[in-house]
Amino acid sequence: MKAIFLCLALVLSTVVVAQQEHERWDVKTLTDGFSPAMNAPAKITVAAIEPKVKIPVRNTQPRLNFEKRLVKITGTIKRKSLETDGDYHIEISDGTLGDSTFVCESVDPNNSIAATSPYVANFKNVRNVLNTKNVGDRVTFTGLLFQDKFHSPSKNRTRNFVEMHPILMAK
Repeated sequence: MKAIFLCLALVLSTVVVAQQEHERWDVKTLTDGFSPAMNAPAKITVAAIEPKVKIPVRNTQPRLNFEKRLVKITGTIKRKSLETDGDYHIEISDGTLGDSTFVCESVDPNNSIAATSPYVANFKNVRNVLNTKNVGDRVTFTGLLFQDKFHSPSKNRTRNFVEMHPILMAK
């Protein structure tokens, strides 16, 4: 009986680790040891992000150099949805590239990995702000650039899969 529980625990922990590696959770939740300087975010636009080259990332890819860049963007929410992992997926447009949008992700502060992040208070503050925001509202987000894996994007998002993940400040 003890061996069965041990095997079950091993299988479950392997599944959890595999999910975390697949999602690059350590990078998304700042549990990878990186600590951004929060005092001087670079202002960006959707038009400035769009030309960045697509970079293929592995499931276990450590933080890329450009993912250490703290950025700030202001725009209008065009789409807001809750993902299966508990994160808010928000697409904003600032009008600099027609109807193209930039994806910004709000980490679920109740996620077991996010709860261990030194930035969990930021995640909670961002979530509190986003709970009051809807499609059509103006927002300003500050966070880190992130190279998402290639997947089926919504029709207007930037085509290079560069996003802001996580949002660290919102208003």
